[in-house]
Amino acid sequence: MSDFNTRIETALGAMSLRPRPLRAYLEKPGPDFESASASDLDRMLDLLLSTNPNEPARVRFSNLLRSWDNAKNVDWTQTARNSAVRRKAIHEILKSTAEDESRIDLVLPFYSLEEPLIVSEKHQDWYEPKAGIRDYYWSKYVQYLKEKRHWNDVSILTIDNSTRAIVECLGNPESSKAYASRGLVMGYVQSGKTANFAGVVARAADAGYRLIIVLAGTWNILRNQTQRRLDKELLGKELLKNDETYIKKPPSDWDEFLEHGNDPAELGHYAWQRLTRPDIDLKRLKQAIDNLEFERKNKAAPLYHPSNLHTLPVKLLVIKKHAGILSGLIKDLALLSTSLAELPVLVIDDESDQAGLNTVDPRATGKKKRAPTNEGIVELLKLFPRGQYVGYTATPYANALVDPDDPEDLYPKDFIVSLDRPPGYMGVADFFDPLSAYEDLDPDDYGQPEIAYIRRVESDLDQDDDDLQKALRSYVLAGGIKLFRRALKPQHYKSEYFRHHTMLVHTSTSKGAHVTTANRVEELWLKCAFNSPKGLRELGNLWEADHRKVSQAIGNGETLPGSFDDLRPHLAQAIGQIEEGNRIFRVVNSDTDDAPDFGAGPVWKILIGGNKLSRGYTVEGLTVSYYRRVSNTADTLMQMGRWFGFRPGYRDLVRVFLGVKEGKKGDTDLVALFKDVCQMEERFREEIKRYIRVEGAARITPKDIPPLIAISGSLPPTARNKMFNARIKNKNFGGRRSMLTMTPEMPARRKANIDVVTALLESAKALGQMALGGSLSDGKQFEADALVFRSSNESLIQLLNSYRWVETEYKGDSDRPADVNLQIEFLTKQKHEISNWLIVAPQRSKSFGKAVSIDGVVQLAVKHRGRGKSDHFQVFGEPRHRDIADFLAGIKSKNPMTPNSATKALQSAHTGVLLLYPVRENETDLVSMGYELFFSPNSLPYDTGFTVRRHSDEIVVEEGVS
Repeated sequence: MSDFNTRIETALGAMSLRPRPLRAYLEKPGPDFESASASDLDRMLDLLLSTNPNEPARVRFSNLLRSWDNAKNVDWTQTARNSAVRRKAIHEILKSTAEDESRIDLVLPFYSLEEPLIVSEKHQDWYEPKAGIRDYYWSKYVQYLKEKRHWNDVSILTIDNSTRAIVECLGNPESSKAYASRGLVMGYVQSGKTANFAGVVARAADAGYRLIIVLAGTWNILRNQTQRRLDKELLGKELLKNDETYIKKPPSDWDEFLEHGNDPAELGHYAWQRLTRPDIDLKRLKQAIDNLEFERKNKAAPLYHPSNLHTLPVKLLVIKKHAGILSGLIKDLALLSTSLAELPVLVIDDESDQAGLNTVDPRATGKKKRAPTNEGIVELLKLFPRGQYVGYTATPYANALVDPDDPEDLYPKDFIVSLDRPPGYMGVADFFDPLSAYEDLDPDDYGQPEIAYIRRVESDLDQDDDDLQKALRSYVLAGGIKLFRRALKPQHYKSEYFRHHTMLVHTSTSKGAHVTTANRVEELWLKCAFNSPKGLRELGNLWEADHRKVSQAIGNGETLPGSFDDLRPHLAQAIGQIEEGNRIFRVVNSDTDDAPDFGAGPVWKILIGGNKLSRGYTVEGLTVSYYRRVSNTADTLMQMGRWFGFRPGYRDLVRVFLGVKEGKKGDTDLVALFKDVCQMEERFREEIKRYIRVEGAARITPKDIPPLIAISGSLPPTARNKMFNARIKNKNFGGRRSMLTMTPEMPARRKANIDVVTALLESAKALGQMALGGSLSDGKQFEADALVFRSSNESLIQLLNSYRWVETEYKGDSDRPADVNLQIEFLTKQKHEISNWLIVAPQRSKSFGKAVSIDGVVQLAVKHRGRGKSDHFQVFGEPRHRDIADFLAGIKSKNPMTPNSATKALQSAHTGVLLLYPVRENETDLVSMGYELFFSPNSLPYDTGFTVRRHSDEIVVEEGVS
């Protein structure tokens, strides 16, 4: 066996840069080896393709195969990375037999991954990482992710590709020509952005960047968490040996810290100098100034010369994003004898849309002025001609609205990288279908995300004992199920999956309210009496009515108890762990020092707080959330979603309790608002993709992409003081859908809209009532009765021109949402190729209230729909109706439909679709006429009508759901 291992190691070692004939190299890896027999070859292949995933030979071969699949700019093939064609080319070079090819692809299949979405200025290609050549910390980081955090191959390939793509956009640290860049990386809330920028830091340090500054949020709790994460996963034990934070009392997860085996400097690699610690932000001390100095080894060469650069240590600062701290750092840097003009610097701005952007509108002040923190970051970057600024955020709306003409500001002029949604991630789209109304959902269908995960809270905030107790029971029950799974299948459910088990209660920003809530939570916990017969009976009822059904519907095979009795001992253990210590809760705000240290030991507690438990802060093990806080902007609301993230082994146990009658008037539905921001996020990312993926077009730079932000419902994308650059431009709607819900409440305007629709239908050709529908890709069949009309572009334009909107929000010459103006411009001035419109009015068997009479044309059944905040209807149509409209308009759909004969007969090229919905909130209300538009695809380039943005140009902020 040892001879086999030597042969395999030698043979695969010769393939580190490219594949070679596998059997031939195994047969005789070198001149010192005798030729192996056919049976020995088979046995070596069995090791390479062992059923044991931890077999060293298989691990080595798997790593090589993945590297070949993912290799970029190689001379041995011109095939696309991570594709079937690439894998076929590899087999040809390996000279795989048909049987070998089949076995390899069965055990080690290739993963089809999308390339990272990149918009960038073109500059010199310089970054060519090679194994064993200036990649030490990056390779150790990847090893850590595999061995300690158990990342799978897909996740490793994804972070490999994305971090490489980001570093490729930076300047070459060894170049004699200085290059300073500004870039933006768009991730998802709680999606592993820290892991990504840790990888970028590792790659950049290996490449030669020697000062790395991480701006880690505005709270100590977040800065400390980020510092500790980099210490643990990137620097490792040997570089922390002099830090009392870790050495005096090693944390409970000390065994999970990265290890080098020896001090990396003694192994021949560069060293790190940490100028900040987990509990120590940057301080202005003489010692700190000395530590910032860089001593050149080759005095005759500049600092950026390779003979100097790669002999120097990397200095790491993780600092709070605060004007005072930035000012102190700038003053310290000004005292250095080191030439900052020669120093390659990387600045990572975590949560870059918060605090660091300029919020001072020059129109208000009459002159250019910066907010203090923005001024600090700008002044810091001015010091470094070789400084690279990379902002990270999951809510990039404010970043997209920075003035691109201000050369010193933080507009991402050089590159935008949109990270793919990582495997295993739970984001806003996993909890909500933004185009489905709650009343249309089947409350017994737990395969629907909103039914599975969301629990609607309708009671007043001070009268919600029953809801809060249900949340507490869900928390206890989930804890018991976690322990049951761990006990039954410890190899499958890793210990780190369930080390922490937390619940979040976020109902207010008031610190006084936090204390009151904590006391009430404790009282309700005692009232639940979980260990009593009554308490256990209530847990059993919840198991039968909720968790068992949800887990069976969406659990994807997660281990479940056969009966509630199987859970009892694990429930007792869960209750004991939650009650361990003096309290079941921790209050986390600026008045307390009670924030949990997730590295110090297991945390099984209920966390109660406000802002400190929002943006950027990771609540480990979060399973149940009780959220009732109203937010005024989309980005703030999204960042409140601490329940987004990775939930390995307990995805099916997540529950989110959301208030649906919040605010002073009780008119704010948080479920509806999250649906709005879900739609806003999806549309923003779709717009970026549209402009990135234009085949055969010239290279697109960030300035060429208008920040098309669709305002869904009543929430603006970001704070008004970050939107003073926003204007309106035109847009290609081809292949898109639009649903604007801001219909008026005033009777006169409602009546006017009935008249507008009447005029449209009178001018249209009636095609009669039809049963439209078909079958979806999942085999489900459906039909919807609908009245159908065919209309012209001119009639539709007249509808858009005449339709009336919410009177309290639109006044003046343009009494309509911005998106309608864009649609009118599109249909009147652009070559949209739409020849006609189908008007489809779905008809219910029974009208909600009296049907609406379209004089001389038809009677239309009315649908019940609820209004959200600011009198906006939340939604008009239904998903199945949209599937029909997508087919009729020729729009690519997530649910492609095989149409029935009536639907198929209606479809024709270049046809738009209008879904028409008379709706009312109460049976006696006057009808509101709602509609949804489906624009057929066209051949217009996506960038039609857009130019490089200047002060005189206009930036798109769409209003309404589109």
